[in-house]
Formats: sequence, structure tokens, C-alpha cells
Amino acid sequence: MIKKTTRHVIGILTTEDASKTDQRLKSALHKYPRPILFKRPGDPLSDFAMQFETIEVADEAAANQVVRERFKGPIPFLEQTVPVPAPKADSPPEKLRVGFILHGLAFGGISRVILNMLEAPVSHGLEWAGVAIHSLNHLDQDVTRKISRYCPVYSVQESEHTLQSDNPYQAVIDQADVIYMTGFVDPIPLLDQTEFDGKPVILSAHGQCDFSRNQIETISQYGGKKIYLAVSQSAVNSYPEQLRDQVKVIYNGINYSRCAPLLDRKAVRESWGIDEETTAVGYLGRLAHDKNPLAAAQAVAELGDGYHAVYIGNGYAQEKLRFEIRGLCGDRCTILDKTEEIGSQLAALDCLVLASPLEGGPMIVSEAWLAGCPVVSTPVGMIPELEDMHGKLTHSLPHNYSLDHLVEQVRIATAGHSQITEWAHEVAWQTFNPSRMVVEFEQAIRDGLQENPVLIDERIRVGFAIGSCSMGGVSRGIITLLDQGCPGLQWSGVAIEGPGHFDPDTARSILKHCPIYAGTDHPNYQGLVTIVPNQYEQLVSRSDVVKLWGTIQTRPDMDQVDWNRVTVITASHGQCDWTRRNIETSLKYGSRHLLMSVSDAGRNCFPEQLRDQVNVIYNGLDFKRSMAQLSRHELREEWNVDEEAALVAYIGRFELTGKNPLAAAQAVNQLGEKYHAVYVGEGVNRDEVIQSVREITENRCTLLPRTEDIGSILAAVDCIVLASPSEGCPQIMMEAFAAQCPVVSTRVGFLPEFEPEFGKLTYEVPFDPSPADLAAAVKRAVLDKDDLTGKACAVALQKFNPRKYARDFEDMVRNGTVVTL
Repeated sequence: MIKKTTRHVIGILTTEDASKTDQRLKSALHKYPRPILFKRPGDPLSDFAMQFETIEVADEAAANQVVRERFKGPIPFLEQTVPVPAPKADSPPEKLRVGFILHGLAFGGISRVILNMLEAPVSHGLEWAGVAIHSLNHLDQDVTRKISRYCPVYSVQESEHTLQSDNPYQAVIDQADVIYMTGFVDPIPLLDQTEFDGKPVILSAHGQCDFSRNQIETISQYGGKKIYLAVSQSAVNSYPEQLRDQVKVIYNGINYSRCAPLLDRKAVRESWGIDEETTAVGYLGRLAHDKNPLAAAQAVAELGDGYHAVYIGNGYAQEKLRFEIRGLCGDRCTILDKTEEIGSQLAALDCLVLASPLEGGPMIVSEAWLAGCPVVSTPVGMIPELEDMHGKLTHSLPHNYSLDHLVEQVRIATAGHSQITEWAHEVAWQTFNPSRMVVEFEQAIRDGLQENPVLIDERIRVGFAIGSCSMGGVSRGIITLLDQGCPGLQWSGVAIEGPGHFDPDTARSILKHCPIYAGTDHPNYQGLVTIVPNQYEQLVSRSDVVKLWGTIQTRPDMDQVDWNRVTVITASHGQCDWTRRNIETSLKYGSRHLLMSVSDAGRNCFPEQLRDQVNVIYNGLDFKRSMAQLSRHELREEWNVDEEAALVAYIGRFELTGKNPLAAAQAVNQLGEKYHAVYVGEGVNRDEVIQSVREITENRCTLLPRTEDIGSILAAVDCIVLASPSEGCPQIMMEAFAAQCPVVSTRVGFLPEFEPEFGKLTYEVPFDPSPADLAAAVKRAVLDKDDLTGKACAVALQKFNPRKYARDFEDMVRNGTVVTL
């Protein structure tokens, strides 16, 4: 959350006509993706308008007062925006007319992508000149009808929704500034006779197979300047190697409304002839051999009674494949033609199976994720790259999967509520926005049309000066930021004070992105650190902005550096006296500062006169860490703990001052033999903490070193205890929320900010709790049947989104208010 950043914000006053308000919104969205509607009394809003932030005001003067209070400065209003100057003679026109030349509009992903592009609410700088198709074979009349609402569809033969033209390609080219071509693997005589007039051609790789490679080669022969696109990073490989660094990846946008169920799940399943107790395993898409659609039927055949296959789709091989499906499943299958009611079908399924060997950007997977339907899939299309970024999104099959593996993954996927499915829904919502697709599509065209593209790296260089390279909340936040990446920022390095608590795993994670500097060598570094005369001078000389954290007193090596060469980010990661001293020290270095805090309460650690200049940015969470790699049963067996025992965990730094790590042990002592303590971590008081835990619990404890597999620990325990007197944005609480592990906690960090909006998220104990207080809260956490953990997980997904964290950080660096001291 950044309260004052206004680069993407515009105020829009509503009108008495909802359609005019919509027009105002759509005209602004291209430049200002965060519009705020100031709604006057009685002004109606469309469904489209209601998805944006709305503030009710009496009039324009009241709207301006709201702006002054919220943003501490002006924001543009739509009526005040400066008219766009006339384009230069050598610039692309303000409105680019895009024409499409396709092999056909058969049922499938490419046809749907084109339609989604045309239907997207934002097409600010684009107009659609028309669609030319080579063949009416397998024409999807429904998609063609919908496309014809936005632009003409031309073909050699006339049909219900197409216009006849002797040369449909020429008809489109004559009306277009740039041509999008796909689907041609062989030269077409009529296309060879068409005059492109040197107009630019957009090539797009929709797959990673020979067909995709061949169509790239064929289409490259037509038109003038080329613009290269792909629907996933894996699809980029369809291009010749020398072109791949010129390819822009744009994920397919999906029509969100298609993914919403319009029919009741029970009614849909009754139409399939099954009840709620039956497990429905689905395949939705083209019935073609290259898609390996029989996988769902094979799984159902092997799983036996209680499982039912559902096939929805058509294709060239439908007759043969439908016969084979019935042969495998008998009467335990439902086979239907394609439908537009995709949301209702996905809501009625228990999982979707996509076991094809190759895909580019499988739209049905995106739609299933958004609809909340579990997906069993091979690692195809955008799935591997999105799972690298976000963690597990599917129940995965290797390309050479066995039937046993397929059956096991279907069984797991259909076992009930899944964190994987929830997170996949969140990722889909962010990634496959159709308006985002169109905006990126337009930007790719305009970038590609530049005669002299800007090659200068305009990224801002950002470095980090931290106390040590140890694993803790601050280090984890930096790693999450580095892993997410910020398009407008370049990571220049990390400078550390010394070898104290040096963690090689943390260092390796940082080194994926930038070097680590220190002033003197040490055996702890294991060759992972670059040794320089002055690590701070090295960092400042390579940076435009440096985040300075972890130092509570000035240092001679820092005093030798001219910090006025950079803007210093001074940050509050806590709410205690140590944080205040850290901020006081940081403000002594350099004259230009960006101020940030990981919680709203953390702003109070800054001097009073600076607090309204502090950007509040909640830490992003690497949700992969909250996903279990080992089962609850496996870990308990490894720890030699009974399955019926209640495990109470402390996970974090072993520090007696400030963390209160013995609280979990005290609760276990009070609750008796059925309770067992689990301690995971390290720290300055490690030996003392371990000895005390053993004594307090009478050895009913398991003691473990710090681990990266935090998700498995959280899945195996029954609750965690965080009873510290002060926290900023506690990492373990964030991870426990995401893992749906109950949390016993003092009211620290972000809790006072979130709970007024969402209600209680933890089982609260007072500050400095007694053993009895702790025992009562732990017992409630272990036995409570309320959906507190489900609510906490939903809050984590909303508030700790790692991509939003990275965007907000970049927004602060590029556009935040710089305080001059």
C-alpha cells in the first residue's frame, strides 16, 4: 500500500449518464490504470464502472478536499488533462488500425484470444480494421458472430457472419496500419498476390511445436517491418535463435465473465447424470490427438466407481476419440459439444486434466485457474514460468508420466479444498487481464514501429546496505523483491557490515541477481562475497538509490562515503526502540531520503515531522515457501511424534530479548502430555533457548535448524506462537496465514491495521502473557472449528501479493516524495 503515489491515478467525476462515465473511464485507463471515480448523488454506475475505486462526494469541491487529505498534493482530473499534441510526421498515428489475417476461425485458443482482445474494455490507441480468413472449414460461427460486432470478417466464400471478397487479405490490409498474421504454414497463392505496401507484420508464436515454427518461417516472408510476439516464454523457442531476444511475451487475456458460473453446480451435475458424491474429472477443449485428451478417461477407468469423465469440446478427431472414451469409461462418462457456459462447467468439475505434450498458452488452464477448478497438467505453455515466479499452481505430471502417477495426481487434486487452487485463482486474476493484454499489445506495436528505438538503459540502479547477510524477515523481503523483479529498476548490489550470522543460502539467493560486497574477507563467506576496500563506496558508486538498514550507530567506513550522490531509502521494519535508532542513524547519511515502513504503525518510529511523508508498503510473500513439500504424516513420523499429538511451534530467531521464544514451551508445559513443542530456527541465544525449552517441556519437544521448507513445517504443526512485544511485518505470521496454520499472537505488526477491516485473524494473547494465557489461546487454536485460518489466508493473498509489493516499491523509487534534510 502506497498512500501518496499518484503517477497512475486520475480523478474522474461521474455524470448523469452511465455510458458517458464509462467513456471517460476508458479514455483514461491507457495512461492512468488506477482511476478514482468521484460519484455525485444520483449518478448511476455501470457494472464496468463499479470495478474501480469509488468515493461518494457532493460536488467537485468536495472531491478536491478528499484529494488534499489523501494524497497531500494534487492529482489530475480528467477534465484538466492536457490535450495530446499532434503526432510528428515520423511517429505512428495516434490511433493504430490493426488488421488480422488468419488461416481460419475454428474452435480453439487463437480464435478466442482474438475475440478477447476485441472485447477488452480498453483499446485506447487501437482500432480494429478487420479480419481476413483463408478457410471456412470448421468455422466457429459463435466466435465469428461476436468478432463481426467489432469489425468485418472477410472470406472468399460468403457465410452467415462473413463478407465475401475476391481477396479478403487485400480488403483488410487496405484498411490497416499494421497486420497480425498467424496460422499459415504453407504459402497461399492468393496471399502471394496480395500487396502489403511494406506495412508492418506482427508474428505471434502460440505454441512450441513444429507447426508453430513453420508458421513463423512462412509468415516472415510477408510485409515490411516485423514485430515478434509469443504467448509464453516457452513459445519464444518457436523463433530462430537469433530473433528470440526481440520477442515480447504477452500472456493471453481471458474473458473473466466466461469463468463465472451462471448455472447451479448441482443442476449441471444432474444434467451429466451424476450426484455430488461422484468425482467429476474433465477435459475441455479441442478433440485432437496432439492434445492427448484420453488422459482424463484413462484416469477415470483406473480409479473405478465414484469417478466420472466429462468431455466438452469438438475437433477433427471427435468421432474416433469419443468412441475410445466410451470404451474406457463405459457409462461413467458425459460427452458434450463445446459451450459458452464454460464457468458453469468448470464450477461443476472436481478437476481438469490437460496432459498434452506441447502447448503455447493453454487458455483452458487460465480459465480453470480463475474459476477455482483444480488442474492436473503436464509442464506446458506458460505453466512452468508462472510456477517459477509464483509457486505451485497445478498438480503436475511429467511429460513421461505413468498411469499410476496420473491417477495419484487426480486423486490428490480432487481430495477437497486446496491452497494451490486458491493461489492459482489469484495469479490468474493478476496475469490474464484482457485489458492488460491489449495495453501490452499496443505498446509492443508502438515500440516495434520506432525507427530508432531507445537503447539507453533508463532503469534506476538500486542497492541495499544491510547489517548482515543472515536469514530474517528483512533479508527475506529483499530476496522476494529481487526474485519478483521491477522492470524499471536494476539491482546494483548488497553491502554487508561483516560476517555475523552469515547465511550461505541467503547469499546464494541474492547472488542470483546481484553481487554482495564486504570490506574484509572471512571464512564464513565461503567465497560468496566480493571483497573491496570499502563496501559502501562500492555500492554507492554503482547506485542511484540505496536502501540503508540494520545500523544503529555511525561507522567510520560509512562516514568516508559521499552519500549525497544517491537517494537513501530509510525504512521502518519494526515498531521498537531499535527501529527508531536505526532510522535516526540512516537519516544522518545523505541529504535526499525516501521514507518507507512495512506497516502503518511503523511510521511512528520516524520523527513526527516526517511521518506524513512515509510510504507504507506491506512486505510481499513468496507463497512457494508456504506450500508443503512433505506430508504432515511424513514429518511427524520423522520427528517420532504421535499423529494425535498437538504440535505447538515457535519458528524464528532464538533471541530472548524482544522475541519471547519460550512462550510456546510454556503453553506445552501447561497443557500436558498430549501437547508437544516444535522449535525451528537459530539466533544469538540458541543454546540458552534450547536448554530452557527442554527443561520447560520435560523433553516433549523437537528442535530443528532453520529450513527453507517452511511450508512442510507449517503443515505438520497445529499452531504457531508469536508472543513478542513488538513486530513490524512478521514474516512467519504472513507465511502461517498463507499456509492456513493457526497463529497464537500478541497484537503486533499489521494486526491492528487489518483486524478492524477483516476481524480477528489470530488467537490473541496479551503482551507479556502468563503461561495460563498462552495455554488457553493455544487450546483454542488447536480445537477451534471456526474458519479463522481461511480468512487469514484470504487476507494474505490480498495484502502480501509479491507482484504488488514489487510494483509499489518501484513506484516509490520512481515517483515517491523525496525528503530533503
